[in-house]
Amino acid sequence: MSQQVTREQITAAAEWWAARLQNCRNSGLSAEERADPSNRQYQFAEVLMQAGRPIVADAQVSAFRDALARRLEQASPGEQRTIGVDYGCDPVLGDALTEAGIPNRTGTLPIKTMMWLRDDGTVAVRYGYGAEVQVIYQPTVQP
Repeated sequence: MSQQVTREQITAAAEWWAARLQNCRNSGLSAEERADPSNRQYQFAEVLMQAGRPIVADAQVSAFRDALARRLEQASPGEQRTIGVDYGCDPVLGDALTEAGIPNRTGTLPIKTMMWLRDDGTVAVRYGYGAEVQVIYQPTVQP
């Protein structure tokens, strides 16, 4: 049985995604694929995706962060345990982008990225294609 996502997990998740709006590394290729000359068309697609990223004002970043946190808080227990972007955003991200007035298009948030809000209270992210899972939030243990 899934536990309720904690306020701390929601804050960590919303802040992480909001930070990607102004500092987003998009990659649908692994490091090896990016170095392979036979993948030039995909390398070019990455360049175009970066060039098409919207410029996002600080107020929009804050509005997105708050909208995403609100949506995660309103989710039923166990309902919103993963948040991600393949080539398009999960609805929770897309709705928060729309509310903040940010274009929801490929490249706005990092493609091939998945986040897990885990029962153990951690938040983990795989940032980009083939990336290793990293824990971005670890709850502190109270003695």
